[in-house]
Amino acid sequence: GKASATKLHRHLRPFFAALVPHAISQGINIAIVTFSPQVKLIRDMLALAFPDIHSQIPIRGEDGTWQYNGGGSVEGKQKHMASAVEELTHSRGVKITRRSTLLIDDDAKNIKVALMNGVKAVLFQLKHGTGQPGLCAADMLELEQ
Repeated sequence: GKASATKLHRHLRPFFAALVPHAISQGINIAIVTFSPQVKLIRDMLALAFPDIHSQIPIRGEDGTWQYNGGGSVEGKQKHMASAVEELTHSRGVKITRRSTLLIDDDAKNIKVALMNGVKAVLFQLKHGTGQPGLCAADMLELEQ
């Protein structure tokens, strides 16, 4: 419920608290893709964190409320991203491609799958011992085909 969303909101990384509204204000579409089934909790937390823009952020988690029937990769978070792109394309009329998409993730396996599928990706990790985000240049590699 609301108490859980409030608790989760307290753990929202400041990097994302700043990035999300700035990106949206610049016309960049944002989606949340997760293996968590707690989509309602995430949606409630987004409403607390971003009251004016949360409805613009599709969420794809393991809650059984969506499916991806396309021909693309279903490894890693690729099907989650493809489904979110379909929603954004239909609801906003925007053209989103693999090359115009950026995955920010804390799991190197998801990053590798994204890069192998032509999606730009950044490995997000906290700098050891600081609690601050670290986006290392080496983590921002794009595989060229």
